[in-house]
Amino acid sequence: MVDEISEANPLKAQLRQQNVAVAIKLVNPRRHSDFGTHYLLLGDKKSGNPYTRQDARLLLIIANELVVAIQNALRFEEIQNFNLTLQEKVNAATKQLRSANDKLKELDATKDDFIGIASHQLRTPLTSVKGYISMVLDGDVGKISTEQKQMLDQAFLSAQRMVYLIADLLNLSRLRTGKFVIEPIKTNLADLVQNEVDQLAESAKNKGITLEYKKPKSCTPLMIDHTKMSQVVMNFIDNALFYTPKGKKVSVSISETPQSLQFLVEDQGMGVPKAEQHHLFTKFYRAKNAKKVRPDGTGLGLFMAKKVIVAQGGSIVFKSSEGKGSTFGFMLPKKHLEVAAK
Repeated sequence: MVDEISEANPLKAQLRQQNVAVAIKLVNPRRHSDFGTHYLLLGDKKSGNPYTRQDARLLLIIANELVVAIQNALRFEEIQNFNLTLQEKVNAATKQLRSANDKLKELDATKDDFIGIASHQLRTPLTSVKGYISMVLDGDVGKISTEQKQMLDQAFLSAQRMVYLIADLLNLSRLRTGKFVIEPIKTNLADLVQNEVDQLAESAKNKGITLEYKKPKSCTPLMIDHTKMSQVVMNFIDNALFYTPKGKKVSVSISETPQSLQFLVEDQGMGVPKAEQHHLFTKFYRAKNAKKVRPDGTGLGLFMAKKVIVAQGGSIVFKSSEGKGSTFGFMLPKKHLEVAAK
């Protein structure tokens, strides 16, 4: 009550001048920093009766409720301010991310253009190199010795590997930009495989490895991407030859059912550790034991092989046992591919 305030307190005189009979200080129990100092002020009762102790207790209850209401109001304001600040920060971060994303898109576009131009510039002379080597191997410029033939075969194979590597890089770029396409033509898979086996036969012989391929008497033609499938087949056989030791065998086969065609390459090489097998067709991934034997590999061949096969409705075939060998291959459905080929 005002009467209970000390006469020495200047507040008492001010309250009396304003006809304030009751002044209850609102206590901030949680020490809210923005709460400030507040009072509940009441004038005299309309009845003219003085305030009783019971009135005081009731007013204290009301005062406490007011404290809660004020605190809630302050919290709400804090939340609003926080949300506003947060939204401003989110907007600023979003703007920065969009700007960074735009720059990345520009860099990607520049990189893709460069890869496309570089691929064309590299493939053209390599194709010429392969052509000239083929002419020499075919005897167009005169007879060559067995040793010269072996060297030229290796040169031709190296050029072919480089062509396929450039194609992998170009197709990887096309995958990122959505420009990767399958260009199907009527293809006899058995003939395609024979061509790749013939190219690698000399390499297998030089390494002391038996390269075995029993070409099936008949093979249903399919509408598949001949160029990309040639690259997949060569990649599987070439890898098998590389990781198979001297004196061992690499077997290539094609089998056919009414539903599908299956191509397999089985080697007697070092195999893939079981813990790493599920990573094997991941982009740029190479098993640890493969890195030791072939440190210059890119880890793109198997990744792109799977992309090419899956894009034509097929599936990859793979199994391996470390220290015993591996089987790589694919299965292609005949259903829609065969119908289109007729």
